[in-house]
Amino acid sequence: MKDDAAIGNSSTTTNATNAGGGGLRVLLVDDHVESVLSVGRLLRSQGYQVRAALSGIEAVSAAVDFLPDVALIDLSLPLLDGFAVARKLRSMSSTRATFLVALTGWDSEDIVERARSAGFDRHMVKPLSFDAMRAVLSEAHAGAATLG
Repeated sequence: MKDDAAIGNSSTTTNATNAGGGGLRVLLVDDHVESVLSVGRLLRSQGYQVRAALSGIEAVSAAVDFLPDVALIDLSLPLLDGFAVARKLRSMSSTRATFLVALTGWDSEDIVERARSAGFDRHMVKPLSFDAMRAVLSEAHAGAATLG
């Protein structure tokens, strides 16, 4: 299955022809395989280019190679958590402008502030609403269009 290959190999990217995503490159980072598969399929069906990573270390490597416009990053990752991933991406010139979205089950003010301090642009609480995710991706797309 194409989605399974994308999980095991961070270099696999699928492009969709649907104009909804406008070619926006999205890095999807979560250690829950089913979440990555389902959200990845949904994003691809909307025209986004998607690359998946199952760990923080893999996410940093994929971001350097893929240069995503947006990174949807789970905060609770093994070895290198989402906060550390965000700080690393913000520290590198090639990924500094990536629109970073924290994905988490945590909704406390402390977590939101920690995410903001780490460099995240937005904080989204799981389970994700498709409408909320689409709104954040549209915001990121608008920002990418003004920078480009």
